Amino acid sequence: MNGEKALKSPAASAQGSSSASSALRPENRSLERLLTHGLLDHNSPIPLYYQLANALQRFVHMNPDPGETLLPPETSLAERLGISRPTVRQAFRWLAGHDLATRRRGRGTLIQPSATCCSTDLPIGDRDIHGDSPVGVGLLSAAARPVAGHVIEQARVSAGRFAIGDSSGDGNRADGEGPVHEVELPAFEIDATTVTVADFAHFVEATGYRTEAETFGFSAVFHLVVAADPADLIGRPSGTPWWLGVRGADWRHPEGPLSDVVGRNDHPVVHVSWHDAQAYCTWASRRLPSEAEWEYAARGGLDRRRYPWGDELLTTSGRWRCNIWQGSFPTANTVEDGWLTTAPVRSYEPNGYGLWQTIGNVWEWCDDIFDPLAYQRSGQRTAATPTPPRPSPRVLRGGSYLCQNSYCNRYRNSARSSNRPDSSMGNAGFRTVAR
Repeated sequence: MNGEKALKSPAASAQGSSSASSALRPENRSLERLLTHGLLDHNSPIPLYYQLANALQRFVHMNPDPGETLLPPETSLAERLGISRPTVRQAFRWLAGHDLATRRRGRGTLIQPSATCCSTDLPIGDRDIHGDSPVGVGLLSAAARPVAGHVIEQARVSAGRFAIGDSSGDGNRADGEGPVHEVELPAFEIDATTVTVADFAHFVEATGYRTEAETFGFSAVFHLVVAADPADLIGRPSGTPWWLGVRGADWRHPEGPLSDVVGRNDHPVVHVSWHDAQAYCTWASRRLPSEAEWEYAARGGLDRRRYPWGDELLTTSGRWRCNIWQGSFPTANTVEDGWLTTAPVRSYEPNGYGLWQTIGNVWEWCDDIFDPLAYQRSGQRTAATPTPPRPSPRVLRGGSYLCQNSYCNRYRNSARSSNRPDSSMGNAGFRTVAR
């Protein structure tokens, strides 16, 4: 790292750069278009170096020459985009760390495309990405703190029957989305949104609770957004190499110890295990929804439909209705829906019952034990299964910002997944139900 510091705040980076007067070289006009269509957002919680690296990576994949692509030098990019040269340098290092080899050649940088998508070497600095303030300071202003316990708006779901399971033929057989069968439920009240960073911060402030990620000292972070020194990267699962175990990643530091949640109070809390969600429920006198309750509420009154709004993913005008992955997973997200990771909990539109973002954004823990044969074994299910031994996997529902049809089409009402109750990751949260 040569002692190089990480990014200062976006505003400071812009102030420290030279004037944006230099034009890009003629052969890079397509790159200029790519970089100037709102892809660099100085107000985004995503570090500018990563936003730039993602744009450069897209340019490499778009280039018709399969051999090599000449990018402008650091100074030219910095001046054109109004950002600092260290920021541009970090972007080039990120590309090098992800097997898009970079080497100097004359006035520019030569990028050699590679088929490999992952690397553990994410060369960013050793300071908080939002500036020089200590990580976590300013998490919640006094005005933003709730004055009572659980204050999330409630959606009232009337008693009724519905068809649980995959009616569209999109299900994954191993997940046990069938057979479709009728379930009858009593009325219940459920959170209109997932529990937010602000909500969880109030719980922690009131109780002193430490999550399992904080206790274990690490959690799982998607490889493209890691904000940590290389020494804090502790490995990756062989089957899903886009996940990295990162020391210091937790609900306050979603991308790793060099990140924070400043400006994300209204985003879903992540890096919470099933046990953490249960602890919150105990404090708030709430409970996690059963799997049947979750699906009934997520459908919003539209029985046997693929999504909470119907069967089509996009609006007639081509607008995205949820926060999932666009592009080539897991190497390049085009961010057409506006979000690389989590979105605020009241983004897009609520369903017919008033629930926001049951599909996409973050996976949501349910109370049930996961059993792929559960639907085959029961005609009607009205509650969670009995309490199992501690290690039993628990149900996750709804999909996340990492779901994409080419790899994971679980951003559907009926889709099922699971994880161990002590697992935490950067794309899982929860909502609660009244007891």
